[in-house]
Amino acid sequence: MKNLLAFALAIGAIAAGAIFLIFSTQDRAEDAEMHAGLRDLQLEVLRQVGMVVHSPNDKVAYDRQQVVRKNMEGVEALRKKYPARLKPDRFIEEMEAKAKTGEKDKAKTAEYRIRYDYAKEIFNNYLKDGAYKPIFTGNSGGIRFDVVSIKRAVDGGQEGLRWEVLIWGAPPKDQLQLTNIEIKNVIHFPDLETSGKRKGQPKRTVVTMNLSPAMPYVLLDKTWEWFPEWPIGVAAGYYQGVPMFDSRTDRANITLTGNLRTMGGSMVPVEIEWKHVKIDGSWKGAPGGQWDDKTIEPLNDEDLKEQGADPAEFDEAPATPDEKK
Repeated sequence: MKNLLAFALAIGAIAAGAIFLIFSTQDRAEDAEMHAGLRDLQLEVLRQVGMVVHSPNDKVAYDRQQVVRKNMEGVEALRKKYPARLKPDRFIEEMEAKAKTGEKDKAKTAEYRIRYDYAKEIFNNYLKDGAYKPIFTGNSGGIRFDVVSIKRAVDGGQEGLRWEVLIWGAPPKDQLQLTNIEIKNVIHFPDLETSGKRKGQPKRTVVTMNLSPAMPYVLLDKTWEWFPEWPIGVAAGYYQGVPMFDSRTDRANITLTGNLRTMGGSMVPVEIEWKHVKIDGSWKGAPGGQWDDKTIEPLNDEDLKEQGADPAEFDEAPATPDEKK
């Protein structure tokens, strides 16, 4: 009887082990299948992101929406097939659960939570349907740089501007070197020119400001590893403490310069220029306040040339149909 019982227990153990092995093998196979599907989707999206970088500015919005739609549809299809493995917010929830048990560092996990929440905010505000309208956009060196928001903010007790940006086709963070943002502000004065080709127009001068180095204060890298809805190859971040504009600023010419470093060490130049950017009132300081330079004086065209500024570069572009309305 004892031998029979031992035999039965042995058979049960073998059967239990076999069942566990079967389910474990199935689980690993399903996990591998899910990751393969996600990899294939991301590979195709990455190829499309590379093309969106070079879309004409008047077509890029539609092209961008199609890429975002393709990615969202692909993720939703995979989520229906593997709901537990692609559960929303699984990345951060698992990290926080491990932090509670001591498997993850609590301080680093808290930092991840802050950036994760910021990424979700950017995603919901701009990338969820891809229909955002950047304040200005441009491409160079294989990236498209979108400034999507400029708002007043107080950082470290200092009032300034916060620029939020999306970078399509962004390389790994350590291969992106943005070196300078040059802002040439056109300052208009109340007095009018009394002679010359600008007779009757406001007197003006040009003031140059440089933001260097020009990497965002926070740059989210590989956000698609946190949640797959984020399209691969798109980075996001923000600048903080950007000086506000003199209250008399009407327009500005802005130039972003830098380099991309290839894996082989070659440097690919980046230079994007935005001309005649209309300066919104919310970006300016109060008249006569701390952001107004009380020492500047208007300059005529000849004086501007002597200062190294080409007057033609700062003449306002003809009004667009939208501006005329």
